[in-house]
Amino acid sequence: MELETVEKQYEVLSGFSMDTQVQNLEAYIKTDEEQADWLNQLGYNWVHGNSNPGSRVNQISDSFENTNEEYRLEMNDTRNINMANKLDEILQNDSGQTYFCIVGSLHVVIDPSIPSELGGKKIRY
Repeated sequence: MELETVEKQYEVLSGFSMDTQVQNLEAYIKTDEEQADWLNQLGYNWVHGNSNPGSRVNQISDSFENTNEEYRLEMNDTRNINMANKLDEILQNDSGQTYFCIVGSLHVVIDPSIPSELGGKKIRY
């Protein structure tokens, strides 16, 4: 089961205003040489459960606070709320199955996060 389709991801990524797209492109170009190291650090911190204030996950989370509002709302807030609602719908069916959910690391640390959204639902998971 998917919480978000590839088509939906494409819609989000291609639906930003031109200003936001230019800002993102410029930011990626500026940090191009750092991207491989960034991904390695992010993966390492995720695998080792490292969420201390200096971790890459928290650095990225903090930078989202200062990002373009349109980008933050669509890339994080709206998507996390929608994915939490989809998970809630799946779990409300109470089929007795056990589910394992895989999402990107930032979807669990930047509020509204998937866990924070699920925490407000009727059923505790």
